Amino acid sequence: MNIISIIRLLWRIIILSRCYGAAAPIAKPNCTTHCGDVAIPFPFGIGPNKDCYLDEWFQIDRRHDNSTTSANYSRQEPFLKSVNLELLTIFPFEDGTQSIRVKNPITFFSCEGKETRQPQNLTGSPFIYSRTHNIFIAVGCELFAQMNSDHETVAGCGSICHNNTDGDYDNCYEGIGCCQDTLPRNKLTSAFSIEITSNPMGDCKYAFLVETDWFANNLTNFRDVKDMDSVPVVLDWILNVHDYGERFREKPDLTGNQSTPFCTSNYDFTWYNRTRMICICPPGMEGNPYLVQPCQDIDECKDIPCMGNDACENFVGGYRCYSNTTACEYFAVGGYYNSTVCHARITSERTSGIRNIILGLGSGVGLLLLLIGAWWVNKIVKKRKTIARKKMFFKQNGGLLLEQQLLSGEVNVDKIKLFNSKELEKATNNFSIDRILGQGGQGTVYKGMLADGRIVAIKKSKMVDKSRLSEFINEKCGSNYWLLFRDRSSTFGLRIHTEWNSFSIYPRAD
Repeated sequence: MNIISIIRLLWRIIILSRCYGAAAPIAKPNCTTHCGDVAIPFPFGIGPNKDCYLDEWFQIDRRHDNSTTSANYSRQEPFLKSVNLELLTIFPFEDGTQSIRVKNPITFFSCEGKETRQPQNLTGSPFIYSRTHNIFIAVGCELFAQMNSDHETVAGCGSICHNNTDGDYDNCYEGIGCCQDTLPRNKLTSAFSIEITSNPMGDCKYAFLVETDWFANNLTNFRDVKDMDSVPVVLDWILNVHDYGERFREKPDLTGNQSTPFCTSNYDFTWYNRTRMICICPPGMEGNPYLVQPCQDIDECKDIPCMGNDACENFVGGYRCYSNTTACEYFAVGGYYNSTVCHARITSERTSGIRNIILGLGSGVGLLLLLIGAWWVNKIVKKRKTIARKKMFFKQNGGLLLEQQLLSGEVNVDKIKLFNSKELEKATNNFSIDRILGQGGQGTVYKGMLADGRIVAIKKSKMVDKSRLSEFINEKCGSNYWLLFRDRSSTFGLRIHTEWNSFSIYPRAD
């Protein structure tokens, strides 16, 4: 294979990994994940080193089944090495499940070609025969079978036979050719023996502990078990908090990562009055929580399609279903998607329309505020310019000189009044020609009426030479003094805030 072919192969692998996503790891790095068809998740492990499994109790041994060998192949079978039982299944760790399925020997009595084998003793191990997943079965006529543990009977049943007794499973309920019993609720069963008493004893009889679902669903005739050597049985495995608590102690998630698994101690009398450590992934997540690394989100849209033609959208911890009118969110709670929130759906067209309206209103309001701001700034600028111009004209028209005259004490300040242009325009009706009293080389005299009703003569001087400002100010101030001498109610006014025009205001005698 040349280098180009290798590059193409690697590129395809990268593309496929991106399309399908990486599966959640089940074992520690560099550890074997499968033996034959059986997945081996941590805390169970095969190797190649001791870090691949929690301890010796969870070590899996690979053995070859030579009965199925061909010229080039022999099937591998996993064995739970510590108790020497063939492993069939390690159940997924969902909702704190801690169970495995193994092969359990059938105990035969007086059966030709069959040896009498007792169930495996699990005392001292973390494994217990599950009371919730197994059932005790005995097959034969006129018998009484019992399971004994610690010198006491933990389960037992009896059966009778008729001439036409068949092997239907329902007969086990009725005790006809077969009988059954369940394990006690609060009895820890890690070791037991099976005994059968019958009359006569010479007939073939057998009893066994078996997985309930397997026995009910995989046999057409309960007598078919006679041709087998073993049946599936479920073992619960318990991480005793005293032995394993430190390894799986619950730690607070300081990162705020909602995919972090959590481990906690749980006491439940249904679990044989033991405090056990259980580790689980958060709702809506999957993975191996006993690896104590982040779990992965479940893509519910692949496994839980929405009703009818509703569109499905996955999100972390749940999924959404979209119809034409509603959108419903389903959240995982305790392994079930039973928390639902539905609301009216806003379609893309409506969303686009609302967005356009909001953008239009926002743009309009923004433009209006911009215009108001520009107008306000312009007004302030104009006002400042006007004030600056008035100050400039005040200075140019001799305002500073007038202030000096007023501060010198030579002029009666109480008789001096400054008028602005608006007051003069109002007094003369905008300097109407009808108000002209006379004209000369120095300016025009208008008849005016002040705000208090007094009639005055207003002289609008022509452009005043800057060099004659002092003379103009002195003249007016001197005139004021003369007017004051003649009539103490007389008022003299100056307007010096306009561009190079000076006004004089005199009281009229008429």
